Amino acid sequence: MRRLLASLRADLRQRRHHRAFRIGPPGWDDERYARLEGMLAALEETEKALDGLDEKLLADAATNLFTASRKLSRPGQDGRRLPKEARDAGRWLVKCDETLARAGLRIQGHDGDAYHPGRSLRALGFEDHLTLETETVVQTMRPTIYLHGRRIQIGEVIVGRPAGTDPPDAPDSTDPPNSTDTRATPAPPNTPTMPNTPDIANSPDTADPQGRL
Repeated sequence: MRRLLASLRADLRQRRHHRAFRIGPPGWDDERYARLEGMLAALEETEKALDGLDEKLLADAATNLFTASRKLSRPGQDGRRLPKEARDAGRWLVKCDETLARAGLRIQGHDGDAYHPGRSLRALGFEDHLTLETETVVQTMRPTIYLHGRRIQIGEVIVGRPAGTDPPDAPDSTDPPNSTDTRATPAPPNTPTMPNTPDIANSPDTADPQGRL
């Protein structure tokens, strides 16, 4: 019944157009129609499930997963390998990240990525590094998170720059809003200046108060 109603609606839509521009129904068998209906039903269920998600809480949970996975994948502070239990936990966290990616939630870190002001990232600070030749992300504080291709959290990073790099001529977008530039500021072009006034005392055209030249 449902398929019949859909066919009637499609036929009515086509009859609005001239006969030469009407498109006939596809020559599908019942199995293909059944598969299509199943896919559409699954899509509707997915959309209903996504409507009930709190994206902020989902992004926070994904950020915590990213932070824990990164901590368990690095050696200890003394350079020693982590205990076996910690390494196993780190591998399980990586599997969780892969499973979430297959489900449509992608967590993207930025360590080692080239940085420039046009990138869709929020730079929290800059550090000088002797080994760097260009501005590079040295630490991801919060990853960029995508849900089914749509970004729900922008990445926050620390950027390393070559040592000895001159400061920019103007504060960039990463400077705090109330920061002030302590460098010397040239006078504005319309600032009035005092003309060169001649030395009245030594001018030959100035008369002596007593009438003497």
